[in-house]
Amino acid sequence: LAGLGYFNIYLIFFLSIAAEFVADALYYGIGYWGRAFVIERYGKYIGLTKERVRGLENLLKQHSFKTLVALKLTPVLAAPGLLVVGATHLSIKKFAQVVSLIAVPRAILLALGGYHFGAAYHTILGYVRYGQYYLIVFVILLIIVFYLYKKFTRRISEKLIENGKV
Repeated sequence: LAGLGYFNIYLIFFLSIAAEFVADALYYGIGYWGRAFVIERYGKYIGLTKERVRGLENLLKQHSFKTLVALKLTPVLAAPGLLVVGATHLSIKKFAQVVSLIAVPRAILLALGGYHFGAAYHTILGYVRYGQYYLIVFVILLIIVFYLYKKFTRRISEKLIENGKV
């Protein structure tokens, strides 16, 4: 809608970054203050077994930056992974740095992509309309071909029956 002129692109960009930070901070906070309650009690329902949590803790100790980047960029692992990151009591400073390095470029990419697709909306809509017309013509031609095929095969079968070849 920003590409069409309804919204301000800078506001969209700011809201996108804020949404990333708020969601990640919530997951981190839930894991940080609720490890015993959330992870150990209900983690098994979302695939967080004790072995997986220990493995992720080891990865965070050895390669915290790489592990956080992988967790943030993997859609299925982001929420449970950030819960575990909070549960390991990883430094909030390091967590914020990695989240910033991922959230800002992703917000820029998505905001610009949305802006340009919005700006191209009328062009794309024109092609879709042309496609609709071509589809209608194709269906009509298909019906005509089917009708002629049916009529042609009936005549051939009738002639074959008359001549006694069938």
